Amino acid sequence: MAPGELPAALWVACLAALLGSLQYGYAIGVLNTSLSAVLDSLDTDDDSLLSSAVVAGAALGALCAGRLADGLGPRRAQLLNALPFALGGALAAVARGPAAFIAARAVAGFGAGAASLLTPRYIAEISVPALRGRIGSMHQVFINIGILLAYLAGIPYEREFSGFNLRGQFVAWWRVMVGLQLLPAALQAVALLGSPESPVWLEGAGHSEAADEAFLALWGPYAIVPGVEEEEDGGAGLLDPAAAAAARRKEGWGGLAKPEYRRMLSLSLLLPLLQQASGINTVIYYSSLVFLRAGLKSPILGSILVGAINLAFTGVASALMDRRGRKPLLQVSFAGMAVSLAAVAAAGALPVPPIAAGLLTVALMLIYVAFFAIGCGPIPWVVLSEILPPRIKGPAASLATAAGWLGNLAVTLSFDALLSRLGVGGAYLLYALLNVGAGWYVSAHLVETKMKSLQEIEEMLLLPPRAASPFEPLLQPRAAAAQEAS
Repeated sequence: MAPGELPAALWVACLAALLGSLQYGYAIGVLNTSLSAVLDSLDTDDDSLLSSAVVAGAALGALCAGRLADGLGPRRAQLLNALPFALGGALAAVARGPAAFIAARAVAGFGAGAASLLTPRYIAEISVPALRGRIGSMHQVFINIGILLAYLAGIPYEREFSGFNLRGQFVAWWRVMVGLQLLPAALQAVALLGSPESPVWLEGAGHSEAADEAFLALWGPYAIVPGVEEEEDGGAGLLDPAAAAAARRKEGWGGLAKPEYRRMLSLSLLLPLLQQASGINTVIYYSSLVFLRAGLKSPILGSILVGAINLAFTGVASALMDRRGRKPLLQVSFAGMAVSLAAVAAAGALPVPPIAAGLLTVALMLIYVAFFAIGCGPIPWVVLSEILPPRIKGPAASLATAAGWLGNLAVTLSFDALLSRLGVGGAYLLYALLNVGAGWYVSAHLVETKMKSLQEIEEMLLLPPRAASPFEPLLQPRAAAAQEAS
């Protein structure tokens, strides 16, 4: 299937959703190159609290987003989510003290957390199976575009430009940087107004005709599902009847305790946590600091290079995901990150001049980012959107995404302490070991989802409806491998 054979409506809807990913990336990356200026302007030295406010808000946004999408639909939920992005950026731009700035960042973080759930869900529900991995990986691509744009916005500080005068008032450049979040928020709201609602959600809400219309608008000639028998009225259903009936059932939070969902929940909770345990956000949030301590004279440009590498190799992952599969790319990703971080730890102990050690550290960090981008970056979000059935997707995805953000928060709050106690080498050796463990888990328990319909994936992962240990999926690697092979 060639992408050009699909209607333009699909690509417009995907782009509208991906603007949320871009805002997410910009929100988490904007302080990387401007944190020192913000601390000076607001007369505070609590950099961890300023950096972690967006993450704390994101955890709350992720918890709320699933039920919001279930109630309003993923498209309308994203439309509403443009508001915290815009409001958070505007409030941060005019903040006069640390408390106001932290509150504004938390509001923007709420939008980022909600977008981290809403965007992959909407894309998975509107994409054709043959291209779902490639399109779904665009979520991470656009996150990286947002991060890179945030880094580029900090270039004036590299040129010793800290702000400008406007009608006799000095405007710090960091205020412009955070205020720029208003632009993509407005653009996303306009684009979503012209996009169709998720047909999966429409079917689940009992709007079968509207769901069929949405499928036709999004998939064009590929909308009719082969093998579905004609209904009594002579029309052809666009969803498998069993899948349509299942989509209408909503389990709620209580449904997550059912034994048949425990394998899905184990995967959906652990994949985001393992992504954070890889240590990537120590690079995203603190790359300028790490490069400075490594002896690089231009840490802002180093951060921009990190963003460019991340974006480029996420594009590689997007091209490979539907051909090579999710699981092999994740295995390579975790293995490569473990080796890279172990090498960073070893580089600090080499008897070489500081400049050489610094350059070696930077080169190894860039290799690490490349390995993250080809697997661990995009794939957990793609898999999370694939493995959860509609009847539990709202609460389960909220719980899993919030777990990822809480892991992010733990990394953000602990990294300064790790650096001070263990140094750069010791801190990254710890993350190298975590990547080894993550690679083992993926190899033992992840099933391959490429080229499979959402209904086929559900059938692969459902356990028998009986009492079982919540850790049963972790204790049965042979059963998991057998199901994958079948």
